[in-house]
Amino acid sequence: MTRARAWLAPALAIALAAATAARPEAKGTPLSEPRPDGPVAPAAYGWLLDHFVVTVDLPGGGHESRFDYADLLTETDQAKVRGHVRERFLAVDERALEPAARTAWAINAYNFFVIDTVLDHYRNEAGDTLKSISDIGSKPFAVFDEPLIPVAGTTYSLNRFETHFLFHDVDRKSGRAPAGLDPRIHFALVCAARGCPPLAAEPYRAETLDEQLDAAVENALRSPRQLRLEGDTLHVSRIFDWYAADFGGAEGVRAYLTRYAPEPARERLAAGAAVLPDLEWDWSLNRPL
Repeated sequence: MTRARAWLAPALAIALAAATAARPEAKGTPLSEPRPDGPVAPAAYGWLLDHFVVTVDLPGGGHESRFDYADLLTETDQAKVRGHVRERFLAVDERALEPAARTAWAINAYNFFVIDTVLDHYRNEAGDTLKSISDIGSKPFAVFDEPLIPVAGTTYSLNRFETHFLFHDVDRKSGRAPAGLDPRIHFALVCAARGCPPLAAEPYRAETLDEQLDAAVENALRSPRQLRLEGDTLHVSRIFDWYAADFGGAEGVRAYLTRYAPEPARERLAAGAAVLPDLEWDWSLNRPL
């Protein structure tokens, strides 16, 4: 099952009374002065993340994030900036990239095109605000299967883009993962829903990709949206169900959680706690509350 094929679930009730949110003031434009740039992590994409990702600190450590679509749409040059980022991502010859650079490019591009698509549909003609990315298109979740990203003569949907460029054209029906597939990537991709792992506040880069992916997994598993410990049972994200083969099946999931989960969860796992990938997935838009 792809992240776009989940059953629409009720929003999780997460107490964030002690949380804090922070975002730098959006000033200037990334196109007004020269900056180190490249199609893997365009400087203007970094500017978007730096200024419009709102981080929410969690009481137990780690953070969640939101994207402030409404605030970005008030920026005078937002359409020009988005167009520039789009061009920079599509200018890449992905076949010429080393593996780490190709992965960083594909994660960044996927996340940007999700953001860009939401911005295009954020308000309808009546002025109503988009409630969920699943509402875009002719039927629920159609947005993930519509041609969107032209690369080297082929126009990919979001689903096909991630499958081809990040998951080695895996056949999900086979129950097997291709050699070299990195399941950490599931925690770096963000589908504009609150149930998704947090959107990173900076682009992924080839030279720091391994550390960034580890940090993405460790941070995500600190959120009760992705992991909750109740008695002797570890309730975890449905990512571990939909993509179980990518983690090596049930035993692989346990090993993965033993490596990346917070200490209390690892202790329960060592004591034989059950693992249930049954946490509800919240498809409401990942905008600030």
